[in-house]
Amino acid sequence: MVTLELWVVVGAAVLLAGALGLIVALAGARRRAVRAAKLAAATIARLEVSVAVLEAKNTNREELEQQLREGQKLEAIGQLAGGIAHDFNNLLTAILGNAELLRMGPGNEGIREEIDEILRAGRRGSELVRQMLSFARRSPGQIVPIDLHQSIEDTVSLLRRGTSPR
Repeated sequence: MVTLELWVVVGAAVLLAGALGLIVALAGARRRAVRAAKLAAATIARLEVSVAVLEAKNTNREELEQQLREGQKLEAIGQLAGGIAHDFNNLLTAILGNAELLRMGPGNEGIREEIDEILRAGRRGSELVRQMLSFARRSPGQIVPIDLHQSIEDTVSLLRRGTSPR
């Protein structure tokens, strides 16, 4: 016959086996939890890198959009400059043509210097129109030597005539 003590020992052994099983199960669960935590940390790190890449792409996109807006502004200014230059060129053509006729006319010897000044100013205006049209067309400008002394003399002469009391 089985004694009570034997049943107590068997019960204790069963309880110990159950506790050991629980300890083993908990250890396995802990290992799985540690692996899951490591996997979660790696995933978070990859997500942080992806967010940084997306932020960099967004910044680059914003810079490109700003450059596009600046380009559109310059294009509009170029078109405006071209329109003004054409209108100004039409005015200069009439001024230069009439000044040439006046210069060739008889009896204008006394004002020949003033007429020549009109012609020089008109030619400088024509050069300015050429530069504006070059900008409007986005064509590369030509670098040409100028007579700086003559340009200064022409400017001083124009200023003297424009500011002298009459």
